[in-house]
Amino acid sequence: MKKFMLTALAAAYACIGYAQNTFLVENFDYPANTALQSNGWTAHSAGTTNPIQVVSPGLSWSTTPYLGSGIGNAAAVDNTGSDENRPLNPFNVDTGSIYVSFLTKVNAEVVGNAAGVFFHMGHYTNTTNPDFSNISTAFRARVHKRPGTTPDKFRFAVSFNAATPAANEISTAEYDTGTTYLLVVKYDFVPGPNNDSVSLFVFADGDNIDFEPATPTLGPFGGTQADMPAAQYVALRQYHATQDVTVDGIIVRDYWEMVPAPIAPEPISPANNANLFINGPASNLATVTWSAAENFAGPINYEWQFDVILPGTFSPPVLALASDNGGLDTTLTLPFGAVDSILNVLGVNIGDTVPGVWRVKASNGNDSLFSDTIFNINIIRGIITSPFTAFNLLSPADSTSITVSDTSSQIANISWESTTAGTGSITYTWHAILPGGSFNSPLVSLASNNQGTDTLLELTFPQIDSLLAVLGVQRGDTVELDWTVEAMADTVSSFAAQVWRLQIIRLAPPISVKEFEALSQIQLFPNPASQTLNITQLPKNDRNISVAVVDQSGRVVMHKELVDGLASYSLNIEHLASGTYFVKISNAHVQNTMKFIKL
Repeated sequence: MKKFMLTALAAAYACIGYAQNTFLVENFDYPANTALQSNGWTAHSAGTTNPIQVVSPGLSWSTTPYLGSGIGNAAAVDNTGSDENRPLNPFNVDTGSIYVSFLTKVNAEVVGNAAGVFFHMGHYTNTTNPDFSNISTAFRARVHKRPGTTPDKFRFAVSFNAATPAANEISTAEYDTGTTYLLVVKYDFVPGPNNDSVSLFVFADGDNIDFEPATPTLGPFGGTQADMPAAQYVALRQYHATQDVTVDGIIVRDYWEMVPAPIAPEPISPANNANLFINGPASNLATVTWSAAENFAGPINYEWQFDVILPGTFSPPVLALASDNGGLDTTLTLPFGAVDSILNVLGVNIGDTVPGVWRVKASNGNDSLFSDTIFNINIIRGIITSPFTAFNLLSPADSTSITVSDTSSQIANISWESTTAGTGSITYTWHAILPGGSFNSPLVSLASNNQGTDTLLELTFPQIDSLLAVLGVQRGDTVELDWTVEAMADTVSSFAAQVWRLQIIRLAPPISVKEFEALSQIQLFPNPASQTLNITQLPKNDRNISVAVVDQSGRVVMHKELVDGLASYSLNIEHLASGTYFVKISNAHVQNTMKFIKL
């Protein structure tokens, strides 16, 4: 949090008149193999002799996000000849401190005359109306390279004004040739004559450059000559043909800032004000995404935070969940089943809506960033379905045989085990088919007791007898049916583990002529019909009339037992699809089948 506190202090200083200024940003973003003199730099020594060239690629760091890393090309300070400067803007800095940062790489062994100054600051001869090609020879803040103990090592040095650094102005640490380092030259303007100072900070990739270290690598050093009246330019110096230095990413400011300001992650999806409906298979995924934090030293761990709208302050959040891949991804995926479990723990009932807000937290172990944008979201708890648990048929046992009649008081109890499939309620349907048929189009489908919620279906023998009559089974005949049970949860279903066979013998009682004639008098109207089909002239004294509506495939789509001795009955057929149907009306002994058309 220290960095953010410093940022806030800086903003406060700005409010009372202190301004932070950037005087130069030079990333050498020019075509390779062109001269710096063609790109805003001015020669102040040796004119056009061996002008400094733009080379590709530029210098970069892979770990520490220095502001001047990996942008454009670079400058090759690798010869003797033209020395060149670039003016600051504004070009007259004479108070406080000035920081000049740049990436540099020494490409070859430093020996003999190759050990010298390759960078300095200074002022123009005419400080008020300068000629950029005419600089004062009072060079300040000179940066040198010096030989190391082995060919692949060298040392940095900094002097206030001396062309040759003193022993204490040379680093004791040795650096590797061919490696890119960040140098920060600090020049302090101190009131009074001849008391300014210069310091040098040296960093390797991976070092923390967020804040100015309390102690520089070298310095602060004063000089033996007058203070610089103002910092007006930075210069690259070619002092020997054997030198080989690359310079890139020069930034001149009156404050320390070497890395880009961090950018917080921002929500992407679900979109603001979205509804997240947790309904369906438990394996379905709820996915939350956001943008990556930028300019934030890693590794970065992300946390999705959710809070209810009231209070919506995230103090603390109701939920705080690490993102995928152990918190490293910018995505959070949660199975619906996991979300439902969380909602259940929070006391949210099925069908309830939780209005909330969400944001993202990014942490790197030291500091944290929170998304500036907060999205609204409504989480709706629906019914979660999961794979059904296996369930078995119980009775009647496979290959059971029963004999039914319309006068029997016996009851057939069809039962099976229960199953579960998530949070939704289960309903059961008993299906029967002829051997070789398909349960995709069963012959008979009946909901279990208690509107399909029980694991039991009770059928009286007279009811079974009536169904057999509807199916065209004659009295005295035997029929074999394959049966099983289908469990349904929401829109998902599963069948029992078995299909069992049931043999049913329909007992044949004597038939009277009077009964036959009574059913023959029944009429249907209107025919065709669209909403209601009326059945008239029913036998008034027959209290066991069965009415079934069968489609052209032979499937029973409606079934009704008339036990009140009605003379007429009206069927609501509005829900039936248009087409041809058959009404089968039977009593204990006789059946009459009539055709009608549904409009």
